[in-house]
Amino acid sequence: MDQAVADGLTVPIKYHPRIAKVLLDQEKVKLIEDYYKKCADDGATEEDIEASKKAMSSMEVILGESSRLERLATDIHDHYVSSCANDPDRVQKAMVVCSSRPIAYELLKQFREKYPEWFVEKKAPDGVAISDEEKRDLKPMPFMAMVASVGSNDPKDMYHYLGGVKNGKRSEELDAAFKQEKSNFRIAIVVDMWITGFDVPSLTYMYNDKPLKKHLLIQAISRVNRKYPGKEYGLIVDYIGIRNNMREAMKLYGGDSSVAPAADDAAQAAGIFREMLLILKGLFTGYDLAPFLDPDGNP
Repeated sequence: MDQAVADGLTVPIKYHPRIAKVLLDQEKVKLIEDYYKKCADDGATEEDIEASKKAMSSMEVILGESSRLERLATDIHDHYVSSCANDPDRVQKAMVVCSSRPIAYELLKQFREKYPEWFVEKKAPDGVAISDEEKRDLKPMPFMAMVASVGSNDPKDMYHYLGGVKNGKRSEELDAAFKQEKSNFRIAIVVDMWITGFDVPSLTYMYNDKPLKKHLLIQAISRVNRKYPGKEYGLIVDYIGIRNNMREAMKLYGGDSSVAPAADDAAQAAGIFREMLLILKGLFTGYDLAPFLDPDGNP
């Protein structure tokens, strides 16, 4: 991957960890870390596979928790809007990768409740000039949509949203719209579809909330490294803690220099450090610390 960047074939990939923005409970962060450790050997034995299944079950509970999804929707919205505002004339599409279809749909509902304007169907975003030909070609689309297969046992509202028996046609229409630069469809929520073999050069941001590793991880993050006018890099916004997996995957598939520490790391570390200081301060409440603070004292 580094060589492709050096040759000018792709753009660099930047990494931005934001797990602390949506997971306030450090115990849950630890559970996610444990999940990755259990999956490190790809479930080489039956015991590993069983442990991985149990860990993933715990992960689904954590990732699908309603208040977490609300914070996730807010953070993605705010980050995307502010990022696009920095370069308003460039098309900047985004992909939100979720761990399961039910969680993806619940996240979609959070977006729909908080930002209903994103679900008004239009041919193009407000302020985007389109020609008569483009007006004929473009179909009215929401700004955000979920792209996934449909199951006969899906909840009724989810089944109908995904198109029911016409799911295939719906997916084709969304595919075509997402590849049209001026289409109003700018943000796709996905699970398995589109994270491999799907090229949209204007795709700039991937908001990842799914455990990924090795070749699938490389395939997924490569969705944002396609060259596009004015696009200096593709950004992986990580809500689940895939950095170590990214580094390992980069080593296997062409260099490890593309994933550098982000400024947000220092901010998060400083926040945790301050929390620990407050805990220590609380432990010493009621104690006379003056003798310990007096350089001439003898505690």
